[in-house]
Amino acid sequence: MSDSANAVIAILDECLNEGRFNFDTISERVEDIVNLGLVVRDYNYDEPIDELQDLKGRIEELCGQMNDHFDSLKSIMGEHTEFYQELHEAADNLISQLLSSLENPGDDSLENLRAATEQNAPLELVYKLETMLEQKHANPIIAETDQDTLYMLDAVFGELLFVEAYINGLLDDGDMYRPEKFQEIVNEFHEDVERWRNEDGDEDGNGDEDEDDDEDEDEDEDEGECEDEGEDEGEED
Repeated sequence: MSDSANAVIAILDECLNEGRFNFDTISERVEDIVNLGLVVRDYNYDEPIDELQDLKGRIEELCGQMNDHFDSLKSIMGEHTEFYQELHEAADNLISQLLSSLENPGDDSLENLRAATEQNAPLELVYKLETMLEQKHANPIIAETDQDTLYMLDAVFGELLFVEAYINGLLDDGDMYRPEKFQEIVNEFHEDVERWRNEDGDEDGNGDEDEDDDEDEDEDEDEGECEDEGEDEGEED
C-alpha cells in the first residue's frame, strides 16, 4: 500500500503546486495511479490506512482548485454553458465516489463507483468533450478571450484521466486499453489545436498580403492617371 500510495501522493503534490490536474504529469505516470486502484481493490483491513487519508485530503484540495477552471470555461462558452456544467457535475460525482473508496475501501464503495462509472465513464466524457471541441462555435480555444483556455481544458482532461486510471485498476484488473485510448484522444486534440492555430496564422498572413496587393493596385492606378494627364497636356500644346 505504502509504495503505491506515496507514488500517487507525489503526483498530486506536483499538481497542487500548479493548481490543477496536469494532464502531462498524470499521463506520464498513469500506471502508478492504475496500481493504486489495484491495491485498494485488494485492500487488507489489517493494514493502516494513513496513506489513503493523505491521498483523500490532497484530492479534495485539488478539486477545490479545479472549480475555478470549470467556472472559467462555463463563463467563456455562453450558449454552451450547459454542456460544461453537466461535465463538471459528472466529474464531481466520479471524484466523490473515488474519495469514498479511499475513505471506506470495500465492496459497497466499489459498487458505488462502478455505478457512477456506468452512468458517466471518463472515457465517454472525453469523447463527448472532444466532439464538442471539434465544433468551432463551441470551442473555447477559438473563442475570443484573453484566458488560456487550453490550460483549463488540459486540467479537465487531467482530472478525468486520473479517475479513468484509478477505476481501471479498481474495476478492470489493470487493463490499460481505456487509459491509453483516453491519452490517444487528448493527444489527437492537441494536434488539432496546432492545426487550428496554424490556420489562423495563415489567414492573418493572407490578410496582410491582400492589403499589400490593394496598395499596389492603387499605386498603379495613380501612376496611370498621371501618365494620361501628361499626354493630354502634350496634345494641347
